Amino acid sequence: MKISGELSCDCKKPDDTASANVIFWRVHEDVFPHPQNQRIGKLGKFDTLMAMPGDSEIELTVGGSPNFFIKSIQYNGAEAGVAFPLNRNAPEHLVSVTLSDKGAEISGKVSANDSVVDGAHVVLMPWPITTREGYQMYTEAAADANGKFRFRNLAPGKYRIISIGPAAWDTRGRPDIINHWIVVAEDIRLEESRASTVDLECRIL
Repeated sequence: MKISGELSCDCKKPDDTASANVIFWRVHEDVFPHPQNQRIGKLGKFDTLMAMPGDSEIELTVGGSPNFFIKSIQYNGAEAGVAFPLNRNAPEHLVSVTLSDKGAEISGKVSANDSVVDGAHVVLMPWPITTREGYQMYTEAAADANGKFRFRNLAPGKYRIISIGPAAWDTRGRPDIINHWIVVAEDIRLEESRASTVDLECRIL
């Protein structure tokens, strides 16, 4: 199955997308074993071949450009999320990706009982939470010696955020541990091109 597409940018500096590459991920483990990494060609064009049984679902991410986020995806002319099903009966598979460098930013400070938590991490999860190959997706940042943290170039939208102490952070590989963290996480909405500030009480040490 051939997937062709075009990458464009709603950006301040469009030429910066020259280093980008489009990555196709499986949504279900029995679709294909490894992500397909496709470099962007001239005029933002890309295409890739992959074996896809039935009406398979794929997830698309963009790598090589940490200053951008995916603003929109269209599949065969219709709006799609980052994960979408491929129609095996479609005569062609055209994907249009728009990036933006007008991302949101969030910063703040982690403390516990008004004291800095040494080795604390902050976990930021899109909400509703998304999964890839059965694992919940999240972004993390280590707080510095003063408890300060910062996330940049985030896609606008709803998130949940929580600070994790060093002992709890060491358990992050356990099954369903993220689900336990979500329960006590705080809701936050991020807006395009805007910086937000939140101070966090470290609830899970």
